[in-house]
Amino acid sequence: SKRQHKLTSTMKVSTLFISAIIVVCAVEAVPKCRFAPSFDPKKILNDKETQNQLIDAITYWEGHFHQDGVGFDLKSGLTFDGHPILQSTGELYGQVHNFSASSKESIHIHLLTLALDGDKYAANFVNYKNPSEAKKVAIEVLTNKIKSYENWNRKYPGFGGFLPWFSISSEGPVLLNGWTDQVPGLDNGQLVWSIHALIPALRSAGASDLESRWNKYLDVMKQNVLRVFYQGQGHIRAVTKIKDITLPPSQNTYTVVPGGDTTFLDDPYEGELMTWFADLYGSWTNSSERELLWATKRPKIQSVDYVSSKGNITVQRGYWFSAHEQWKTMVLPYYSVPIARRIYTNGERARTVHSQENKIPGLYASINDVSKDQNIPGYVSDAGIERISFQKVGRRDIITPYGAMTTFLANKGVGLVWYHHMLMGDRMQGPYGSTEATNVAGTLISPLTTWDSKITSLNGMLNGIPKIIEKQLRKENLYNRFYSIVKRELSQKFPKLNGENIPFGLPTTKIPSSNTNFPSCA
Repeated sequence: SKRQHKLTSTMKVSTLFISAIIVVCAVEAVPKCRFAPSFDPKKILNDKETQNQLIDAITYWEGHFHQDGVGFDLKSGLTFDGHPILQSTGELYGQVHNFSASSKESIHIHLLTLALDGDKYAANFVNYKNPSEAKKVAIEVLTNKIKSYENWNRKYPGFGGFLPWFSISSEGPVLLNGWTDQVPGLDNGQLVWSIHALIPALRSAGASDLESRWNKYLDVMKQNVLRVFYQGQGHIRAVTKIKDITLPPSQNTYTVVPGGDTTFLDDPYEGELMTWFADLYGSWTNSSERELLWATKRPKIQSVDYVSSKGNITVQRGYWFSAHEQWKTMVLPYYSVPIARRIYTNGERARTVHSQENKIPGLYASINDVSKDQNIPGYVSDAGIERISFQKVGRRDIITPYGAMTTFLANKGVGLVWYHHMLMGDRMQGPYGSTEATNVAGTLISPLTTWDSKITSLNGMLNGIPKIIEKQLRKENLYNRFYSIVKRELSQKFPKLNGENIPFGLPTTKIPSSNTNFPSCA
């Protein structure tokens, strides 16, 4: 009837109107890519709701980096190092960095694991367009990734399942010049633990077949860790040279790379992750030999006081005291050991007080250099705090948001305040999330987006994987060994800690601004 037709038409119009309202609301709910000015630093420090809103905005925009052809290759599931961006707009420029390493793979797996575990902010990153589908996306990526790893191990068994620096094809990793017969210990130490945390997440997600494949791959790494990386006398090789990459480990010969600057991983920093993997999962026949792993590290565990106007702060001496050196605290449950938690918290206290008292508008970490044009001069390793490090610091003019990556673990609010403060710099927020770095003058940026600077920050912000690893170690009856060794080694060198009551430092100086921001984010 006419009446029925009119009623139906009215319902269609009403439905369209309601749908339009929903779409408008959804669009308005999405934060613009330069969202930092809309947050009050005072509220960020202590207000949980404000912190959650900020993390929600951060992970949404960092998720734009997690796209096929930008941060990773979907067919292979492998990470790209990163992608250049235009100085003027922040949009993608030139070619993707078609190379990667196990360190970048580890960060990727961390976020995929957290998404599978139900972390809504990790889901934001994994699939910003539809976070409710993040677990499905994670499973797809991890399925492609393990296929790539399996192909790699089948083709080049001499690597023992570990990854060198490599380039990317749809079939998996491809040998990269300079790394055709060498494999790094530090980066793979990061990767092995990310896989370890992934396996229970896959189990909880009901992906039993995928869990089995990843578990088998981790078993390969466990079986080969001593053969590939252990030199003897407590020494883990920093880089191992492989005689024949086509032969299985049992038929191969592994040696130190001749003339290497750093022969062994005897550091108490992120290199310690491989030492722990070798200690806990290597096939040891001699317990005294196993203990030598820790004896070789002992000389570099040093207590030193950072002298501030508020008093001395006892910290563990750094290499440069770059933030990346504490990567291990985002992986293993160091913060569950009271002496470790106190020492590493003091380290973040000194890091933030140093920038506060020296009027530095950000935090230091090794990073890709800033540039006047599209050409990045190189990588700046020697960024940090010289007075509490072994090495001289050559650059004090570059700051990076990921300088706060482990500050989050010590104090979430303080970490977010510093991270937010650096986002306030000109061109530090773009259509693919945070920018790599800025100079302290606010005039130059590093026109790049990478896993190392962007997603390490998210890992720390979301508390990393230590709780997952702790649960696994307890299940395997390995946690007590971890706890007792960390406690023993640190207690010997830190009988007393100064400065634990000194407040964390907060920003006192803004990054100078000329209001030059990316047009799409202004």
